[in-house]
Amino acid sequence: MPRKLLPSMFNKRIEFGTVKSVEDDNTGDYKETFVSQFSLWAYPSKRTLNQQYQLLGTNLTDTIVLIIRHNSNVNESLKLKYNGQQYDILDISSDDSLNYMSYDYLTVKLTSKVG
Repeated sequence: MPRKLLPSMFNKRIEFGTVKSVEDDNTGDYKETFVSQFSLWAYPSKRTLNQQYQLLGTNLTDTIVLIIRHNSNVNESLKLKYNGQQYDILDISSDDSLNYMSYDYLTVKLTSKVG
């Protein structure tokens, strides 16, 4: 039986967007800035201990899973902002069925800054 997700569980707002180089008016240098395109409500899923043990030693160790209502605009090329931090989308488990309540599971990882 699939897990039942209640609308009240989707209580975190996440922003989707891209990173663009923007000129700093004071210095004239360019810096990368997150530019929001749209936002959705999300439910941060919790992993069981067994799932955490299975991820040890993989590149998915420091990831989190966010559940959103199905949205075809979400893809891996977008970045997202959650709890004030920027994340990369590593994988999308998308539900393309025509069900009334379909959800996408996003596996995301905190963006690592270079330098």
